[in-house]
Amino acid sequence: MADLTNEISEVSGDKISAIAIKTFFNIMDEWEVPAANQANLLGLKEAESLDNFKISTPVTLTDEILKRISYILGIYKGLGNLLPTRTQSNKWIKKPNVNFGSLSALDYMSQGEVFNLREVREYIDAQINN
Repeated sequence: MADLTNEISEVSGDKISAIAIKTFFNIMDEWEVPAANQANLLGLKEAESLDNFKISTPVTLTDEILKRISYILGIYKGLGNLLPTRTQSNKWIKKPNVNFGSLSALDYMSQGEVFNLREVREYIDAQINN
């Protein structure tokens, strides 16, 4: 029975990973994010590592990468709730912002640290809740 439970959770993890990475790449396409920035957002050292996620099936993501994607999904959703159009939210992500040291939210998040993603997510959530 334990073996079956492990197999089910492993399949579910692969399925979650596949959906998460596909959604991540869809958002990156919409935001027109260069490969190097995408790699930084996922905490990868090189943009070439992205190809492994694009061609590898099934894909299994680490907990850290899933956490990073979760922040990005939250940011994407939050911007959709905060701004009236996707065009505006797609532009906002690239505009300089004094709250991120005059960097755009995208450049700030692309520094490669999880806390940068978390801070942008918290900033957007705070704007929604005001």
